[in-house]
Amino acid sequence: MEQRKLDELHAKYLFILPKIELHGSIYFRHLSPDRKADAIQEMRALACYADHQIMQKEGIYLSPTRHRCGCRLA
Repeated sequence: MEQRKLDELHAKYLFILPKIELHGSIYFRHLSPDRKADAIQEMRALACYADHQIMQKEGIYLSPTRHRCGCRLA
């Protein structure tokens, strides 16, 4: 059951990620390409961290330093 819930939450994260990236590309359009890429990557990391927090609130155990989306949280 826990794996199914984890898969469901991860699918929701992957569904919203392109929207986050689009918003970032619009919001950071004034930055140089390198700085824009860095800012969008930071948005991805923050979204990953928020997803991790939601999973913990749902009672799903995850390693404290590794998240399923691949970002390192520590």
